[in-house]
Amino acid sequence: MMRTIQLAVACMAVLFATAGRSEAGIITFESFAESGTGFLSYRAPFDVDGYRFTGNGVGNDYLIHQTGSTDFAGSTALAPFNDDTHTFQRIDGSPFSLVSFDYAETFTSIGAGSVTFTGIFAGGGSINKVVTNDGSFGFETATFAGFNNLSSVSFSFPGSNDVRLQLDNINVNAVPEPSSLAMFGIGAGGMGLVSIRRRRRERKQPATA
Repeated sequence: MMRTIQLAVACMAVLFATAGRSEAGIITFESFAESGTGFLSYRAPFDVDGYRFTGNGVGNDYLIHQTGSTDFAGSTALAPFNDDTHTFQRIDGSPFSLVSFDYAETFTSIGAGSVTFTGIFAGGGSINKVVTNDGSFGFETATFAGFNNLSSVSFSFPGSNDVRLQLDNINVNAVPEPSSLAMFGIGAGGMGLVSIRRRRRERKQPATA
């Protein structure tokens, strides 16, 4: 009996210890790095590190500068075109949090500009943040407070063929599914109840001569 109770207590301790944790990850684009002096174009959907980027799918939605390009900002990054609204979310559809990302002007010729990022909460509602580049070519970092438990993040660029930002090192946290943790706890509790009932039945059995 005591052994079963100890096991149930240990299981519940693991449950509560992991319930508030999330799986951290950094979305990078180094696997798409390529030598050359131009850029590579991609059509949506664009999948990387368990996340999916989507545009309108008409023509090319994204570009990645080759490492020898004058517009290469120091690391391989994804640059969305501005002709439509872009969205990224987990491929499996589970919620996540956006912590931060690095961003740079997509081309050295681009000046300062702003982009609004909108997080859509998994339970409904949204949150916005305006990200502004300073017009000085090179990476900066944007942080996102309150962008938690999201189903997706959307953004769009104003103007025509005026790509604003290239993104890299997107810091995201995958929110664990509560159902699996709950089932783990229910199973541990069930083990304890079965053991208690077994003990009670044993006590009720009459003694034999």
